[in-house]
Amino acid sequence: MGKDSKVVVIDNGGGLLKVGLAGSPTPLRVFPNCILKPKSDKKSYTGDLSDEIKDISTITIRRPIEKGYVINWDATLELWTHIFNDILKIVPEQCCLLVTEPLFNLPSIQGSMDELAFGHFKFQKVLTAQAPALSMRHALADPTLAAAAASAEWVRARCGVVLDAGFSFVHAAPVYNGEVVEGGVRRINLGGKALTNYLKELVSFRAWNMMDEYLIIEDVKEKLCFVSQDIKGDLLEAKKAPHLNTVRREYVLPDGLKHTRGFVKEWSLEAVAAQLRRKRQEKGESKEEEQVLALANERFMVPEAIFHPSDIGIPQMGVAETIHAAVTACPPALHALMWPNVLCVGGCTMLPGFTERLYRELRPLVPEEYELTIRLADDPVAAAWKGGSELAASAEYDERATTLEEYRQRGNRAFRAGHRCSWDPSGGKKGGARPASGAYNSDASTAAGPPPGAATARAPSTLGPKTKAKKKKVKTALLSKGVAPGVSHLSGTSSPAHSGGSAGTANEAAAADPHQIKRIKVKFYSGQ
Repeated sequence: MGKDSKVVVIDNGGGLLKVGLAGSPTPLRVFPNCILKPKSDKKSYTGDLSDEIKDISTITIRRPIEKGYVINWDATLELWTHIFNDILKIVPEQCCLLVTEPLFNLPSIQGSMDELAFGHFKFQKVLTAQAPALSMRHALADPTLAAAAASAEWVRARCGVVLDAGFSFVHAAPVYNGEVVEGGVRRINLGGKALTNYLKELVSFRAWNMMDEYLIIEDVKEKLCFVSQDIKGDLLEAKKAPHLNTVRREYVLPDGLKHTRGFVKEWSLEAVAAQLRRKRQEKGESKEEEQVLALANERFMVPEAIFHPSDIGIPQMGVAETIHAAVTACPPALHALMWPNVLCVGGCTMLPGFTERLYRELRPLVPEEYELTIRLADDPVAAAWKGGSELAASAEYDERATTLEEYRQRGNRAFRAGHRCSWDPSGGKKGGARPASGAYNSDASTAAGPPPGAATARAPSTLGPKTKAKKKKVKTALLSKGVAPGVSHLSGTSSPAHSGGSAGTANEAAAADPHQIKRIKVKFYSGQ
């Protein structure tokens, strides 16, 4: 790669795409990661061109990413082509690429991403990185933080916990030495998309039917929702009359004529009282009014699902318990390095009052001897992109990235080894993030192993009496043929727990008649 080659940085998020060039302090463009098709228009629009759509009601959304993983490669190809040709205006064959990938990305998706970057666009070099590690990298590079905490051990160890509350999931990812400790990651199957859908159901049941208006409700959520610090008090306030209610707000819906986009009405108790008096005076007159969506307790009950997912039928722990589970899954020596550095990123963390509520719920779970500090990233949405921009502009990028020639010679999986934290508390069972459920269950153990300190017990036998009798019959037949228990009946070799003279007898019997075991099994399965 030449020194003049540009490095394209893409944070391929489920909700938003962040794109730009390495070394830039901010991304060049941040826009929805989707393709929009208006009902009244034959043309499709990429997410950054949504302002050109006149009527956003009943719009069809095609997303390349669902539930955190890429599933629509045609949409991804269309969006990336638009990025390179129209936004960045670069030639991929003359550039390098750094792209984020989700935690526990599937090998098939990794292979398709490599084929897209190397096979289709033919980038000179490509590096994939996990978003939590990039977010922590950017946070630790903050000059203000480095000067204030230069003597802190967690800064030197590049250690902490990244709470990524994004579009599809909420992940609590421990970071050590700048890399994600995959065995300690915990996940809540809830994100910004689920909150928007929940708000759609609430307002559709009580007011207007908004089930097909995702973009409008997404805008309502971002502008009006907040995290309550006193649920009971806010619920009592929401019950008051409109002219006394400090929680109630109104959102003017777009009508496609006068208002092409929705907006929040200016609010004050005096303005609400004056509006009520005006309505009483104009009662009986035929006058066209604006379509207004009023929200009261919905403003804070929707974000409450992040802290208590069971309220909407998701049997998992809340965000505070999830962070605690992620830290306790790491070695005790790292706990003191992680609690002082809890970093919040993702769009959901931008809700007003999020960090204050999180600290209030997390502090009782943290031992008193540990300091707890929760910080909101300077730009929660673009934190991972900024970390990727810093990485792509450093010499470390050339060391970790893979060239097009290496990809052609060694395949698409060779260059991914060696860039993850090798320690895994689950005993090597890296099947995926353990769901943040309230209790340990067998499904979670399959993915990430038993929780630290959990006793493992053998499950009770579920075999019926007839099956047990048949197994006893086969065992008796094997013994009569000279095959001892513990011997591998297909190969004739003994297991480590059963070695000795019986193994030799078994080997001799298998050598004398290698088909005898097969005949016994045929009799067993045929019921003879």
